[in-house]
Amino acid sequence: MNSDDLILDMIFNPGLQGAGLQPPPKPALPEPSLPPLEAELLARVRDLEGRAIIAATEAQQKLAKEAKERQQAADSGDDAAAAAAAAAAAAAPSLADAYASALALLDEALALAPTYASVHNNRAQVLQLARRLPEAMQAAEEAVRLAEARAEAQVLAQAYTQRGLIRRGMAAASGGEPSEEEESLALADLQRGAGLGNKVARAESVRLNPYAALCNQYLAKALENHWSGLGEKKKEAAEAGAACATKP
Repeated sequence: MNSDDLILDMIFNPGLQGAGLQPPPKPALPEPSLPPLEAELLARVRDLEGRAIIAATEAQQKLAKEAKERQQAADSGDDAAAAAAAAAAAAAPSLADAYASALALLDEALALAPTYASVHNNRAQVLQLARRLPEAMQAAEEAVRLAEARAEAQVLAQAYTQRGLIRRGMAAASGGEPSEEEESLALADLQRGAGLGNKVARAESVRLNPYAALCNQYLAKALENHWSGLGEKKKEAAEAGAACATKP
């Protein structure tokens, strides 16, 4: 990424300021230690995996739609519409049932290919949505291990990102503020995911990194001074931001 790209990145992606200036290093992938799946088996596993993802995604979308409809009915003051929306939601299959169906499909896929990292990663995602965080962490750990063994960069990026987010979720679920160790482990995972190109990891790693947040403050000040033309103050703020951005 050249300097022009960095400037555009800062302007059009203000939530990612700092990440473009100092991108996380790309983790080195080991040589694959597991053989690839046979084409026929891979097709069967991906079919099951795809059906599981659709089941979980549609359940989430349906839940959001029903919540929106109930809110709209309540805001309209139409008691009959509100009652109808509530009844429809009650009659619909539960989110827990949808997650159970998705997990059953993923378990079926794992029975066929227990070392296929992508299935473990998607299983971690569904378990996380179901708020079964300890199980989600186990699945994410296995996804990371197997993606490393297969040297699958894209799946590994997703698995690192997922594990980092689950770490954050488990800390929040336990009540109180995450410990310094928990924050450090989550940030390390997110930076690994960002280094492999995951955009969610990139945004979250910047948000959690206090040094990056400080850089963003300098950068915002530099840009403000640039546009308002404050002469020497503009120069000082820009120099401070540049010095911050070039540090490891």
